[in-house]
Amino acid sequence: HDIVENLPVSIQVKSVKDDYRIVLWNKASTALYGFTQSEAMGRNAHELWAATEADTIRAPEIELASLGGKHECLDELALSRDGGEVHVQRHTVALYDDAGNATHVLAIANDLTEKLQSEQTYKDQQTTLATLINSSNDFIFYKDLEGRCLGCNQAFARHVSRPIHEIIGKTSLDIHGAERG
Repeated sequence: HDIVENLPVSIQVKSVKDDYRIVLWNKASTALYGFTQSEAMGRNAHELWAATEADTIRAPEIELASLGGKHECLDELALSRDGGEVHVQRHTVALYDDAGNATHVLAIANDLTEKLQSEQTYKDQQTTLATLINSSNDFIFYKDLEGRCLGCNQAFARHVSRPIHEIIGKTSLDIHGAERG
């Protein structure tokens, strides 16, 4: 119990025979969705979220309980208690008794929100950088520690008569040849 309670991912177990009511809700579930353990325990999705959100959560659980298998959602938009949007990677599986009957559904969710925000910030910064270096008429060419091109501006690409995608990953020798490399 202590291990599950302290995992950094949301762990939820729901009882199939009891209308998919929550029987396990760990600390990470509280951090992700905003409902305390006491608020979540014994409730089903429709008692915690609006109907549309609850239907999105519940539909794959019902399908898993009847058909088996697993449900994976690599980037699902979910709502927290306060209505905030969180991106989650969710894996759901049915758990069975010895007779092969689905008794519970296990849902594991990982918060992707910060990661996706960081990726978007990085893309925005790359766009800004490209705009800045392409606004210059000076030749701009930047390399890694091995001397391979990481990027350049349009002025440099025109100067060497190559499109940028053919310059990336090349060394000065590759671009200019033996005489100028």
